Amino acid sequence: MIKKVFYFIGGILILLFLILSVNSSCVLNQFSNSLSSENLTFIDSQNITRNLIIPKNAIVTSAYLNLSGYQGQCYQESANTSNQSGTDNCAGLNYSGDYSFATNYFYVNYTKPNINVLGGELKYKHRMANGTITLKNISVPNGCFNLNPIQFRFYYKVTVRYDGFWNWTGSYSVGCYDSSSWIELDSRTGFSHIGCHINNQYGLPHNQTVTELIDGDWTTYASFNSGIGTQGWYGSDNCGIASESLWWDTPLVSPYISINNTKIWNHTGEFNSTYSPDKTLNFSSVLNNALNSGACDCEGCFLSGNNCTIPFIFHSDTTGVLEYSMIDIEYIPAPFVTLESPENNSFSPSVKNFTCSATDEIQLSNITFNFWNSTGDLNLSITKNLTGISNSTTYQMTFNSTDTFYWNCEATNNNSRSTSADNNYTINVDINSPVISLNYPSDNSYLNYKTNVEFNYTPEHSTQDIDTCILYSNSTGVWAKNQTDNSITKGVINTFKLNLSETSYSYTVWCNTSLTGSSAYSQYGNYTFTTDTIFPTISIDLPIKTTAGSQTISFNNTANDTNLDSCKYSIFDSDGNIDGLNNNVSFSCGTNVSATVTDYGTYNLTIFAVDLAGNENSTTESFTVSQLSSGGGGGSEIEVEKIPTIALKQIDSTVLYSELERAVFYARINTYCSIKKTEQTLAVQDFSGECSLKKSDMESILGNLISEGFAPTLNDMILFYEKFNEGELEQTYQTLDIVKTYDLFTSVLGITNEMLVNPPRLDRPFIIFQFEENPKIEYTFTVNKKIRECLVISGENLTCEILSDNSFKIIFVIEDSDFFDKIFQGEISVVSDADPQNIEVKRISLVPRVYNLSYSIAGVPIIAVLITFVSLIVIFSLFFVARSRLKKKLKRRKS
Repeated sequence: MIKKVFYFIGGILILLFLILSVNSSCVLNQFSNSLSSENLTFIDSQNITRNLIIPKNAIVTSAYLNLSGYQGQCYQESANTSNQSGTDNCAGLNYSGDYSFATNYFYVNYTKPNINVLGGELKYKHRMANGTITLKNISVPNGCFNLNPIQFRFYYKVTVRYDGFWNWTGSYSVGCYDSSSWIELDSRTGFSHIGCHINNQYGLPHNQTVTELIDGDWTTYASFNSGIGTQGWYGSDNCGIASESLWWDTPLVSPYISINNTKIWNHTGEFNSTYSPDKTLNFSSVLNNALNSGACDCEGCFLSGNNCTIPFIFHSDTTGVLEYSMIDIEYIPAPFVTLESPENNSFSPSVKNFTCSATDEIQLSNITFNFWNSTGDLNLSITKNLTGISNSTTYQMTFNSTDTFYWNCEATNNNSRSTSADNNYTINVDINSPVISLNYPSDNSYLNYKTNVEFNYTPEHSTQDIDTCILYSNSTGVWAKNQTDNSITKGVINTFKLNLSETSYSYTVWCNTSLTGSSAYSQYGNYTFTTDTIFPTISIDLPIKTTAGSQTISFNNTANDTNLDSCKYSIFDSDGNIDGLNNNVSFSCGTNVSATVTDYGTYNLTIFAVDLAGNENSTTESFTVSQLSSGGGGGSEIEVEKIPTIALKQIDSTVLYSELERAVFYARINTYCSIKKTEQTLAVQDFSGECSLKKSDMESILGNLISEGFAPTLNDMILFYEKFNEGELEQTYQTLDIVKTYDLFTSVLGITNEMLVNPPRLDRPFIIFQFEENPKIEYTFTVNKKIRECLVISGENLTCEILSDNSFKIIFVIEDSDFFDKIFQGEISVVSDADPQNIEVKRISLVPRVYNLSYSIAGVPIIAVLITFVSLIVIFSLFFVARSRLKKKLKRRKS
């Protein structure tokens, strides 16, 4: 009885195991960034992308996400009286005009952003009597945000009395204005002195030196004289308002998540802790539609191997934090099948081995070999058991007729899901004649030797031995038999050998069978090849062109060969190491080539010419790139500062990509996105996280990169695109020449207020008189940020001079003034401080049109002609006016 119970329990357990194994599924609980939960911080209205990587043939059975909303923090850092813009991480917040002043107080207006403000905090500096400055935080109630603009007031008062000594006490308060009155937010009293200087209204006795507030910061901190011979501080404290910052919290408004332009979750209005956590509905059908039975052709999706990458677009209308968590995506996997051999569209005798491999995430069950004849009728279907998650098997097929057949393999896993290879393969069968494969030389190939050239071939027949094989070629100048072999081993490589000359040849092999004498030439036809042992000739046309102050060179070259294939160059530094990316860079032979080195110094340029047979020749010449001299007597050099550029972060790859390569990859992807989204070939913003590209787009970008001399793989470019789409960028630094050569992006990461130059380009007319030997034209530009440096990129006799923190001047010196109308050209680079570590760069085109009024025509200056012409016009005008008046007088007299 006990045994029966154990047998029964064992049977139940086995049944449960079988049920579980049959219904096995896989689970995804993280995005491609390896995170299963994350706080997404939105700045203003923004999209943030996270990618899901899933097998392309998966069937999703359930898919859920948990969402939680949190308030975001907006802020306006302190501004000053000369710059009211401040730093703003939420849209719409700006000062409306300057500080406003009145007796004993000043106030600041903020433009209210178009969001629901939850309340916030005001920060300002408070200076103690001992000189220390502390940052005070004041809670701001919602009432302060009822008006637009938002108004804050800083009020101070000093009371003075005399009782044998001068005594005074001070107080101040900070408040905001609601819809009807001022609300006091903070106050302090009993101070001996208020250290605020506002609009020259001290509120203090006339003979006192006070701390001044200028442009939002303290400038002096001094004792004062009371007027009765006593110096020093009175009282216990000294307070001054040196700067202010407005902080407030904002809710997440109208967030949503979309896949393939379909919303899988959304919330109308504010989404906060009251509604959190909120779970999506089952969006498995949306994912299945995006997968599209393995096509992976949804919006922004792309295939990488057997995986489909699907972007999830997270959106919020306002600043805030959206947390995703509890990613739970279940799917039923299916096997992936590869047809290993024979190759597609190959030839076969009646018997041939066919090999397939398969992988699966749970467990393989079997593989079925399927064969169809030329009319599409199933000729054979045979199943072979298979285990493991990766395996292969071989089936020996016997064909019973000469025909064109098609074949494929279908793998089944323990979930009873079956898939085949993406496409059928073709096999051409001949059951009567020998099948001869030509192995070497391959068709349309080139050989760089001509002695003992091997002709390799493989003869096959399923039921008979091979009797004789004959090599046919035009090696003697006419098509004829060359060699005969009567000791043939079928199914393996056999060889003929010939000594050849320097030319092109054609060949094939004929064989017959030993029993029936059935014969055939190679089913692959005649193969053609060329022998070439002569090396190309190549030279560099001297001199190599260099320009002082530039790291870019150019050179011409000459390359000759009957079968010339390609040219390339490498640049080596003084230590013999490859310079930067200048390693085996391809170029069109015989053309002018430009290259950019990474620094100033002496280098060796080596160029190579390669023919189609692989013969390679090279030549080397030296060159030196030098900095511009400063122009002073000391002969010092200008230090070349490297410019911050945006690059993609390193990917997990067998190749370690350099900073320059990753900067180029970012630039090309971002430019492609700019063209796709805005039709602008010059990208004016960072599109990372906002651009959906398909595999075909990445193939197009890769093709352009290869033409530039870069050689990433498609899979690596897809991984870089994932970094781009997830905003995984980093700051690198390159010289200006490198930036110009590769069209890199020089915006500094983290900049919220872009540097603006007014005007952005100079194309206005100028008028000159040659009263001096070398006249010049000047123009002043203004910048909204502090200028660090102004550099001349191009332009003769052009200089750039910094006038103040926010302005600079360009000067064109005109050495040759023998013209009336001339357009000058140049380009400058303005560098501005973006933060203590980074800089921002703007390039400005200069195309001023200059009219020289001292230019002479027939010995007469233009200015003289113009004065004469204007004088004549004035004289004639006066004459006709006088004549008209005289006629009127005469008419009145007659009447």
